Amino acid sequence: FIGEWLANPLTSTAGVDPDVRARDYALRLENSAAGLAAALRGLGQATVPYCGDQLTDLPIPVMFIAGANDTRYAGLARTMAARRGTRAEIVRGAGHNLILEDPGAVAAAVRRLLEP
Repeated sequence: FIGEWLANPLTSTAGVDPDVRARDYALRLENSAAGLAAALRGLGQATVPYCGDQLTDLPIPVMFIAGANDTRYAGLARTMAARRGTRAEIVRGAGHNLILEDPGAVAAAVRRLLEP
């Protein structure tokens, strides 16, 4: 399952540093089939209710960030940011595993969000 999951262009870690990729793979192997199934059933996209409209109305700083290679989430980030009157943070060269693929870009985006 993990091999097929990581072969999918959306969830692939092929562009990640080989040492980081190896550690990530080892961590994934620690998961049980039952645990993964429960996570997908309980946290999967079809399970979690859409809350996008509430996100655009929050009275606090909100950042919409996605990897450019994850075209669906990048599009959603742009749409949500436009509704809020801000810009989306789209990280070039990254996909769905944004934090794993480019943690520096994520940290920089959070710093920009929190700057006074």
